Amino acid sequence: MLNGTRNAKNASGQVETITPSQALEELERMEKAGMQRRVAQSYVEALTASMKAGEFKMNGEAIIFDKEGVCLDGQHRLWAVTEYGQPVQFMVVRGVDRDTFSSIDSGRMRSARDLLVVTLRRGKQLPDLRADVESAVSSAVKQIMCIDAKTGMVTHPKREARPTSAQACEWIENHPDLMAVAMEFQDRIKNNQRCPLPMSALITLRYVTRSGFPEAIDTFFEPLLTGGDLPLTSPILKLRNVALQPSHPDFKRTRIQFAYLTKTWNYWTADQKINLLKFASGVDAYPIVRLRPGMKTNEDEMVKVRERATRRLARA
Repeated sequence: MLNGTRNAKNASGQVETITPSQALEELERMEKAGMQRRVAQSYVEALTASMKAGEFKMNGEAIIFDKEGVCLDGQHRLWAVTEYGQPVQFMVVRGVDRDTFSSIDSGRMRSARDLLVVTLRRGKQLPDLRADVESAVSSAVKQIMCIDAKTGMVTHPKREARPTSAQACEWIENHPDLMAVAMEFQDRIKNNQRCPLPMSALITLRYVTRSGFPEAIDTFFEPLLTGGDLPLTSPILKLRNVALQPSHPDFKRTRIQFAYLTKTWNYWTADQKINLLKFASGVDAYPIVRLRPGMKTNEDEMVKVRERATRRLARA
């Protein structure tokens, strides 16, 4: 389908509709010509999910073919069309010299953070944030989208089911109040200051609990950042001790960090004193975030179990 043509000395570009069977033929031609790169399946799955959700847009980024009709750039988009199973429109450029292959895609790829920051600036929602805070906000958005706003359940979807960058951009356009939370941490965390946990995790927890616990920025997060005047049985102190141990197993994983942060939060909001803070991935149930006072979490049940065990031991 030809919607327009752009001619250059050696190449011409036009909008084409590529069907799944055509995409497969082009991929086979690439394979025969020895031009197939290693397929990043996670990227193919992300593109396919975007197509299925109706979010994939023809943005002018072309699929490029050489003079022999071999695809030089666009392999993952072609694989996505075969998995999507429906025709998709692309800008297509044909007739490019094959010796230009090494210069294709040499620019830096736009990250999710780039897309989110552009979205914020376009909507004039972005205050004067430092680069490290911008990065934390972009990471926090997708974390927040995986927390149920009613139950506090945290989901960990497989890669292909995770929120896409387009979905995150739409979410942040509808939730400009996240910027106020980001500013709270920018005011409290100096540039290059060592922080016990990633700022994105702190922003995530603060955002989802801010309505139920508005004072917590001063009574929970401030002591977590500074470590000042904490009793030995404080869950906040226990978390700081765990987080600041550089050799602690698995603690660099985002999922584990947020589990420890959530357990600490749940103990603190229940005014529980503890002697040990731990989370065994694959053994312990992933903690539910206490979103409001009086809300029950799985930590509350564990506290009851320990209390019952203590009473049985005392009677023995």
